[in-house]
Amino acid sequence: MKANIALATITLIALTGLAGCASAPSPYALTYHQALQSQAAGTAAPADASIEAFVALYSDLQGPDLAQRITTVYAPDAYFNDTVHTLTRRQDIIDYLEQTARRADSIQVRIDDIASVGADTYVRWTMRTGFSVAGSDKDIVTIGMTHLRFDDQGRVILHQDFWDSTEGLYRHLPVVGGLINWIGKKL
Repeated sequence: MKANIALATITLIALTGLAGCASAPSPYALTYHQALQSQAAGTAAPADASIEAFVALYSDLQGPDLAQRITTVYAPDAYFNDTVHTLTRRQDIIDYLEQTARRADSIQVRIDDIASVGADTYVRWTMRTGFSVAGSDKDIVTIGMTHLRFDDQGRVILHQDFWDSTEGLYRHLPVVGGLINWIGKKL
């Protein structure tokens, strides 16, 4: 009986949240659309060197001189959203990616495809991350896509990731992962 009440409560909360999403865009979608307007792409396609610098950065996130490589790739006021964090300053991107690199046992990003349409570039990737949580080693493989825009100096001014953070991160965390798995089974 208590389990049924708990399930009904969670379902009601979820449905209420879903109904709210139908009437107003989520902050995640809203900030992306605002960034698309404020970080308007130019008319020229990005230079190959700019795309290559981005690929080199993400192919070696735990390598030396990470902060310098980020400084070369990102503009000072770049918009960055990886579905977990939204950042709007290059220094915040440096701090975040350095912290991510320190916390992970391993990070490997393989670039699967790159497509440019006008001044927009789309990078399809596969990421393998190794880390320890509560004494348990995790090896997670996830897929995603990144939408990029570059400034006139070839630096990233817009970075929006599209990937399933539930599969790639949250499902593997203690308590949170169990709750996500439980809800998934009930739906």
